[in-house]
Amino acid sequence: MKSNNLVMERKKILIGTAILSSALLLGSCGGSETTSELRILYECGRVESVDDKDALCRFELANVEVSRYTNVLGKVIERVHSQTTVRDSQGLITWILPQDAKEADNNDVVYEFGFGCQGNNCTKNSNPTAFWLPIGNNVIGVSGTGTVNGKTVDLVTAVPAAVIDILDWECPDCSGDKHTCSC
Repeated sequence: MKSNNLVMERKKILIGTAILSSALLLGSCGGSETTSELRILYECGRVESVDDKDALCRFELANVEVSRYTNVLGKVIERVHSQTTVRDSQGLITWILPQDAKEADNNDVVYEFGFGCQGNNCTKNSNPTAFWLPIGNNVIGVSGTGTVNGKTVDLVTAVPAAVIDILDWECPDCSGDKHTCSC
């Protein structure tokens, strides 16, 4: 009986050692990097009624500390460590917006998201700012200059555009589309 228990214990130890060794070996096969980069962060409200043609969206230019790890299979795993609104931009930040975008009222932004635009004024030059974006795909960009890691960068080339997809109103918890909604 004791010899069976001893054999079982040895097998458990051997299996545990193999699992730990494999995990360490596989973990060392991938590569990782940590960088600071500028990104456009955004959040949008919903299209509230069937007659609405747009949604309120708040966006900001932020310095994001991100690490990327490439696992053994080649898949890149990204982890955001921190994000800070860019406040020390040099010159003027100008948001590049769809033609149909409309400036938001700061009071609406505070009501919807809990905090408003820079200087309580939502404009193409505020950071953060907010606009009413039309239903459909909206490409948001930014121009001007900013500072990352002590270096001045051109925002048009350094910041990837954000694609914000505003979905049309949907029939809530019912059946049908916006023209035939029934509950």
